[in-house]
Amino acid sequence: ERLRRFPSARIDSGPMLVLALETGSAQGSVALLEDGRVLAEEALGDRLDQERNLVPALESLVRDRGFEPAALGLVAAGTGPGSFTGLRIGLACAKTLALALGKDLVGVPTFDALPANVPASAERCAPVLDARRGRVFGAWFFREGGSWVRETEDLWLAPGELADRIPKGALVFGSGAAAYPDAFRSAGHALGNPAWAIARASEIGRLGIARHAAGMRADPRTLEPVYLCRLAVEEKLAGGA
Repeated sequence: ERLRRFPSARIDSGPMLVLALETGSAQGSVALLEDGRVLAEEALGDRLDQERNLVPALESLVRDRGFEPAALGLVAAGTGPGSFTGLRIGLACAKTLALALGKDLVGVPTFDALPANVPASAERCAPVLDARRGRVFGAWFFREGGSWVRETEDLWLAPGELADRIPKGALVFGSGAAAYPDAFRSAGHALGNPAWAIARASEIGRLGIARHAAGMRADPRTLEPVYLCRLAVEEKLAGGA
């Protein structure tokens, strides 16, 4: 399986003002970073509040701190999986900003940002989200120096099947782990705090900077969110269901 290394602590891309958006989690947020340092981060509230709060929060992050939108060097956005409406709103805003300002855009998978919430003592972790109807979505990562390395693509499986695939010793967390704790405990996994499955815009920004430094760019005309339901449909089709 393909491994992907995206350092979350070491930033080598030089001075850059970055606006980051995360709207796929239960609690959305936006952040402003400079040189990889978080200048400000603002919560958007729950999914019902995100649409109303997104644009005012972006304006306060940039203009209220003495910056003009043209000063931005990069827009980074979480691409999911996550809330259908939240992702649609957040990515539409990020793509519009990138196009209007002529700035680079980078998409960051939401699962890639979640290991940053895990205690530093953990060597492996697995965010798991409830997909309903007896299924969960998950992926797992191992720590290598200052980076989390992804060991698998996002998977859509029954809780017991995913639990058996996750490497032993991984710290499992998220709404899927909370919904089916026995499946993961019986496979020998420790369960973490469900709140760790809320991605932060600041981490989306850090990972976006690392991706940008590695030459990764997203086309704002074609970048699409990764929806949980789409993952399920794609896996069904691949399996001939």
